[in-house]
Amino acid sequence: MSDVTNVILSFSINENEVTEGQYGNMVKINEWLDNHGYGVFGSDADEVTGGNKHLETPLYVAAFNYFDIREFAAFVEFLNWNEPENVQLLIQEQNENKFMFLIDGIKRQGMTNNDLKKISKAVRQASKKMKEMETSIIQAAAALGKAWQKYWDSLPDNVKKDIMKEEKEQEG
Repeated sequence: MSDVTNVILSFSINENEVTEGQYGNMVKINEWLDNHGYGVFGSDADEVTGGNKHLETPLYVAAFNYFDIREFAAFVEFLNWNEPENVQLLIQEQNENKFMFLIDGIKRQGMTNNDLKKISKAVRQASKKMKEMETSIIQAAAALGKAWQKYWDSLPDNVKKDIMKEEKEQEG
């Protein structure tokens, strides 16, 4: 028995292209699909379509069995697209008669890639500040420990014994 999901993925021709004619994000998408046991998208549909011209957009078509389309869509949206507004993901699930858009341009709450880069930079800077604060807190705790040890060492032995006796009684 099977539960087939037909998938069409299209995006801007301006996306990063890498070796052997594969777009960078398609390499990542196919790795994700393969790692999840779905198989991979074949070559760009331009190689198998008709007409007397080549397609002027990347177009990938595949059918997957027992496909977690929501997890896949989240992965596609997560990728760093040059033109996220031009990413389209259409699906046709088992027993459906038409495709529906799952992604029709990635809308990042009105944010551009430049906005996302600024946010990423701000997060990195905040993380650096937090590490600096953590270091300061550790240094302060060490200084406090040293001061406490110095204070403890200055106490007479009978006072230390009384304090330790009180602590044992409170624990017990």
